[in-house]
This record gives sequence, C-alpha cells and structure tokens, in this order.
Amino acid sequence: MGVTAGWGTINNNVIPTNLYAGNLTIITNVECINTIEIIQHQRIIVPAKFVCTKAEPYLLSAPGDSGSPLIVDGILIAITKGATPNIQGFHPYRANAHLTVQRYNNYIETLVSPY
Repeated sequence: MGVTAGWGTINNNVIPTNLYAGNLTIITNVECINTIEIIQHQRIIVPAKFVCTKAEPYLLSAPGDSGSPLIVDGILIAITKGATPNIQGFHPYRANAHLTVQRYNNYIETLVSPY
C-alpha cells in the first residue's frame, strides 16, 4: 500500500485549493501490462523502472499530479508520471504510472538531509 498527494485537476479540470491525498495499491508490472491491453487492445511492455498503482474507490492521476510522491512505509519509492494508458476520459481499468527513484535515493537524501 502506498500514499500519494497532489494538486492535480479535479471535476471539470478545476485546480483544487486543497492538497488531495489518497491510498494506492501497488500492482505488478504484469497486471499493469494486462490493464493497458484490456483498454488499448495492444500489448505494451512496462519497463521495470515504472511502478503501477490502482485504488478502490477510484483514484487516478490527473494533470498537475506529475512529480507527486508515491510513499510506502514512510519512504519515497517513486514519483507520479500520470495515468496509463494515456486516453481521454474515464475508464475504470486505468492505472497510475510512477517512475521509481531508487537510483536517485542517495542524491535525494543529500538534498533533504539539511532540513
């Protein structure tokens, strides 16, 4: 289970005045690939550097959420890229895609440790 927060647009592309947060379930890359295939009728490989998430009730990344954190057990594991697949409108099977930051953990720690 992960936690995210963001300022992404909400209903009718309104920019919220409050920070929104939510719980996300991390899914396997195979499940992410299958999710994309259901929607696009095309099999697309999801690189290992990405983590996909879903939520019940529905929680989907929106414009403005890019770069938002995905935190697990108090540790930043990824930043939000967006919803996948990249289609217009609502689809109940869409997932969120996040770029892992494991490779950058030492750099990030150096930047934030003084604070």
